[in-house]
Amino acid sequence: MAFHSKGGSTSRSPRTNRRDKESILGLSGWLFADLLLAIAVIFLVVDQESQADAGPVATTTTTTTTTTVPSVKTGLIADRSKQLKIVIPGGGSTGKTVQDFKDLLTRASFRFDDQDQTPTSADLLKEENYKIGFVIWFARDSRVSGSTYKKYFGTLVNWFLEQGLISEGQFDSSSPKNFPSLSGYLDKSAGNDIVLRVFLFKTMQ
Repeated sequence: MAFHSKGGSTSRSPRTNRRDKESILGLSGWLFADLLLAIAVIFLVVDQESQADAGPVATTTTTTTTTTVPSVKTGLIADRSKQLKIVIPGGGSTGKTVQDFKDLLTRASFRFDDQDQTPTSADLLKEENYKIGFVIWFARDSRVSGSTYKKYFGTLVNWFLEQGLISEGQFDSSSPKNFPSLSGYLDKSAGNDIVLRVFLFKTMQ
């Protein structure tokens, strides 16, 4: 780390200060993202458990015969052991058209965010009854993250819908950008790509 002596005192160069500041901001973005995902899990799991605790529902027919119908759990439940990392190559440019971005999605890489970075795909996730429930949008800096998110996020949501990775009941189809998400996060290793941190849910029936 570079230090400069001036007038008998030691000071850090502006370039070093800026680099350290960006590193800290990048790390805090990832930590904050993890915190938000954890909070989302807590609320979703509590909601699911409260539905399950409702127990049997008693219904009465016109002949006054009372039958007990077991409650059925439907919808999504958070899979706390699975997070996904999706890299969209060349997605970090707002100069592309929406169709260009959609073409890039067909070349996106899917990996579980585990120690082995296990590869997967949209088809495999669908076969295992996974759904995407929450997306955090990263780029090489926060400005690029915000601008690319604003232009392309709706396209991403519609593509997920076409791939069967989300369902229409998860968001307002008239406004795909309302799908649960966050943007404005930086990942210096992204280069000219877009990196998505995705939280996965299991369909329950």
